[in-house]
Amino acid sequence: MEFTIKKIAELSGISRRTLRYYDEIGLLKPGRINSSGYRIYTQKDIDKLQQIKTIMYKERKITMSNEEKFVRMYVCDERFKQYYDKNQPGTTEFLKNAVLIYTGMTE
Repeated sequence: MEFTIKKIAELSGISRRTLRYYDEIGLLKPGRINSSGYRIYTQKDIDKLQQIKTIMYKERKITMSNEEKFVRMYVCDERFKQYYDKNQPGTTEFLKNAVLIYTGMTE
């Protein structure tokens, strides 16, 4: 099943602007872009968005302006790595990549 950005925004409660921002920084790329230029998301993308939402909003209740600070803290603080990787395996690598994409840094 495929979803437009509008439908994903409605289902997730995350604005279309934020979803476009996530695409821009490489945090959540759509499954494909259709011939009209619309972002089309798959179930896999929805699952990834839920992981992002859980980590950044529900659990930490942070704002867009604090995302980078949170992600940097998460990647650099061993306690956060251990906690999240125990409860959500693979999260450290996911957020590490997000920081690299967001900041343009390399390892």
